[in-house]
Amino acid sequence: MRAIRFFCLLCLLTYAGTGSAWAAGESNARSMGMGGAYTGVARNLDALDWNPANLGLSGGRSVVVGLPGMGFAFGNNVLSTGVYERYNGKYLTEKDKSDILYRIQDGWRFDTSFRCDVFGLSVGRIGVKHWVEFASDFSLTQAPFEMLFRGTEAGKTISLDDLGAELALLDVTALSYAYPIPLSLVASETERFGVTELAVGATVKYIVGGAYAKLETPEGRLVFDEYVMHGNGEAWVETAGVTWNLGSDKEDEDPDFHAGKMGGGFALDLGAAAVLNNNLTVSVGLLNLIGGVTWDTDCERAVFSFQADSLNVVAVAEDTTDGDALYASSDTSYSIGSFESNLPAVLNVGAACRLNIEENGLLGLHPSPWLVKDVVVAMDWRQGLSNGLGVSTTPRIALGIENKTLRGIIPLRYGVALGGSKDIVQTVGCGLVLGSFRWDTAWENRGHWPFVSSKGFSWATRFQDSLNALEKQFLTCCEKRGDGCAEGVGFPLLAFLPHCLNFKEFKEFKDCLRLPAGHF
Repeated sequence: MRAIRFFCLLCLLTYAGTGSAWAAGESNARSMGMGGAYTGVARNLDALDWNPANLGLSGGRSVVVGLPGMGFAFGNNVLSTGVYERYNGKYLTEKDKSDILYRIQDGWRFDTSFRCDVFGLSVGRIGVKHWVEFASDFSLTQAPFEMLFRGTEAGKTISLDDLGAELALLDVTALSYAYPIPLSLVASETERFGVTELAVGATVKYIVGGAYAKLETPEGRLVFDEYVMHGNGEAWVETAGVTWNLGSDKEDEDPDFHAGKMGGGFALDLGAAAVLNNNLTVSVGLLNLIGGVTWDTDCERAVFSFQADSLNVVAVAEDTTDGDALYASSDTSYSIGSFESNLPAVLNVGAACRLNIEENGLLGLHPSPWLVKDVVVAMDWRQGLSNGLGVSTTPRIALGIENKTLRGIIPLRYGVALGGSKDIVQTVGCGLVLGSFRWDTAWENRGHWPFVSSKGFSWATRFQDSLNALEKQFLTCCEKRGDGCAEGVGFPLLAFLPHCLNFKEFKEFKDCLRLPAGHF
């Protein structure tokens, strides 16, 4: 019974871990609303998650304060609400069983995600952000379900060695810097392609590991003869921050979970971005080019194994030992030294184009700016360079659009993505922009609309405050005064004030802009 209880603890651990936002964008409601087509759109703090080089492009040189935001997701690759309603409580025919097994032919994977952005600040070409994320994947093979639906056959072997799971709780602080490349250095190429801006950037992430677990099944099989079944298997899980207490004489001994720093590491992102013809942004970001966490505190390995010989229906029916006499099993846990987990590298390639409908019209029409002001159209290609938490080597293509209605006060968003670990997703989102303050929210549906085909969902919300509007007013005020302050165009507002204004002038400046008391 302790062997069964241990296996249940493993499943509980792996499934409870399904709760994070490992890949970029889960806590960014604007990017989620555009289906993840955001590498070319990201500016300011958003650039830290997608491509640090975007900090060096225009539109990203304001002072932006990132207020707390969050996002979570849950999903799988097999079961949708429609499939559940179709088969729940129904007598399964052979056709029904074949359909279900066909859906699980590549395995049944579960994932959920949660990420909380605690704080962020971008000032010009520099950005810093702090967030907490928790990620997990859990996978099952088709074999157990085939045995459940089809029973056993003489000479058949069922493999049990593809069960896997991984989870991690991380606390991350990222620091980014972007460098705008002078076009004079590459004049011939920039003129050829119409490049009007060019930048490169890097992000260094310091990672504090809070908890980690990885389940593997190096061997496991069940072999069916004509009258009996025999088999063997082994599973182990490496953890940091968990004491399993296996081997104890107490049947009700539960694992102990520890709080604190269980490991640490670093990661590096690199990127390049360009603006063509002052309108089209092309952006390439390589995330986690180098990255990993070394787990060195409270590290343990728990091992479970079983061996069964000549097991049949009669033996099961006559057993009075709760299964202990049917098979031999063992479970144990012991401390181990430090071990490492790698962060999966991801390549983001994106393009985004802004259409100024208010000035240029759309298809010969000039709709009211209350309906359409600016439209952003974006496309992304995301390629995982290795499989890992929230990352797949299957390419993912995303398309997104953002329409700023009510003169930009309420942006509306829609996106669709194909491939990756989520197959097909469709997203909707909206926001509210009131001066320097903005709020965004988004919903992602895994599968086709309507929700009867949903295999999961994601939701995100966030808040930001920007001084961009004040910067523009400040420059206008400086130009009117004619004191040369406007030479600082392109630098943040907070960098202007110490050089251009003394206390008296600053008070006059506040009066000029009609700022409320206590704004700064």
